[in-house]
Amino acid sequence: MIIHNAHFYIDGSFENNIKAIKAEQGKITQLLEHVPTRLDEAIDLHGGYAYPGFIDCHTHSISGGIYTLGVDLSGCPDIASLKAQISMQAQKQESGALIFAWNFDESSLAEKRFPSQAEIDELCPDQLLLLRRIDGHSCMLSSNARARITALKSKDTILTGAENDLVTNWFHAQLDDDAVMSAYHSAAKVAMQGGFTTVHTMIGDAEMSIDHFIMLQKRLDELPIEYILYPQSFNIDAALEAGSPRIGGCILADGSIGSHTAALSQPYRDKASCGTLYKTDEFWRAFITRAHENNLQVAIHCIGDSAIKQVNDVY
Repeated sequence: MIIHNAHFYIDGSFENNIKAIKAEQGKITQLLEHVPTRLDEAIDLHGGYAYPGFIDCHTHSISGGIYTLGVDLSGCPDIASLKAQISMQAQKQESGALIFAWNFDESSLAEKRFPSQAEIDELCPDQLLLLRRIDGHSCMLSSNARARITALKSKDTILTGAENDLVTNWFHAQLDDDAVMSAYHSAAKVAMQGGFTTVHTMIGDAEMSIDHFIMLQKRLDELPIEYILYPQSFNIDAALEAGSPRIGGCILADGSIGSHTAALSQPYRDKASCGTLYKTDEFWRAFITRAHENNLQVAIHCIGDSAIKQVNDVY
């Protein structure tokens, strides 16, 4: 295949003499300074700009893939609109189905608040609802879903930190392997629409499970993009057994600014709190040291300056 009639971005510049690219079996095999006179199979880019595939170095593709089929609350102006969107989705779902509502941002609503538990429960009495804040660090769930998650001890309506992770991972764990693969295909489609051909993705409960890591590792060739997998867990033994060269991704040193859980050295302007360090200095020192002793690259989520300092001090 010959790709031609474009400005090709090569070695950091469009200033080059390349007029066409030859590709075979999905790989570039030749850079051409002249367009071949015979074009049996060709793509004319009509003077557009062609870049190498982009790389996204931090995604939660299982969530992204699942949620493309859920309720996108971005741009939602008020509680009434939120209720209407979720109710509409519930009418399409069978009893006992999971409903994922995402991209929720209470600061963008006229009411500047999360919905109440009563408001959530009336929307889908027969389905299980997870409402996730846009940053992924806080959520709500319907009372019928809460009753199913026996490990959840918190009575708080809005869940953050470990409780947020617990319920989110419970919802994801209800999916079978085919549903998981479907989610990764959906995420890959979104990636390709943005020009991304390589995606780093986190797999695991951010505690001790690496979830479907091994299953996906065996089925990567079924997917249309390259996924770089991170066992998102503190379980070093599981990462080593899976043959991973890395561990972590979004294992949490703290939370997020929007949820007021990012660990700061000074209090938030709108709340008398400095956020939360989720682990001790001693924990990180022991974890990172053992990972490095086993030649594992470590990736950790740090948002606030206190969390960044805590992890950097280990190094």
